[in-house]
Amino acid sequence: MKEHQGQIEGEFQPIKQKYFLHEKEQMKKDPFVESLQEYFQIFRRRIILHILLSFFFLALMIPSILLQADFIEIEVSDRGGIIKMEETWDPPISIQMFSKSDILLLDVQLYLDGKEIEEFTIYECLYINTQYNLTSNTNYSFTVRLMAQFDFVPTSYLIIIVVMLVISLLYSILTYARYNKL
Repeated sequence: MKEHQGQIEGEFQPIKQKYFLHEKEQMKKDPFVESLQEYFQIFRRRIILHILLSFFFLALMIPSILLQADFIEIEVSDRGGIIKMEETWDPPISIQMFSKSDILLLDVQLYLDGKEIEEFTIYECLYINTQYNLTSNTNYSFTVRLMAQFDFVPTSYLIIIVVMLVISLLYSILTYARYNKL
């Protein structure tokens, strides 16, 4: 029960009245009903915005699902290593080198089919069903990882997007549950 001041024949008397949501159409001029309508409009907008935000974060996950990190690991010895391409890779292609022993790989120069590789990046297209010979200027063996740069999405990006999606969905559900209680 809410008490409001109403004017009857020149004097103020309290009016005891219960407000029902289905009666709000009858009481258009009541400030309480108008404030309720504004509140519900804000709630509806908030629910819609949070659902749209959830879809936005869901859409941000699509590239990380589609663009899995493609990489090839090759053992390069003093005779070189053979790369067998199962699909075509577009440049630039990053190169990472790992040594099984404690050898520093700072002065290692790599060659792809006799052409010098600069800045640990291959700037030419590697075609499907083709073999390439990767050699070095050293006589010891190490592992080389070739990674397609633009196909790689970091794991931290995916984790952040999933967390934001879950938070947004939970907040949407909480807001919708509050809206239904009213």
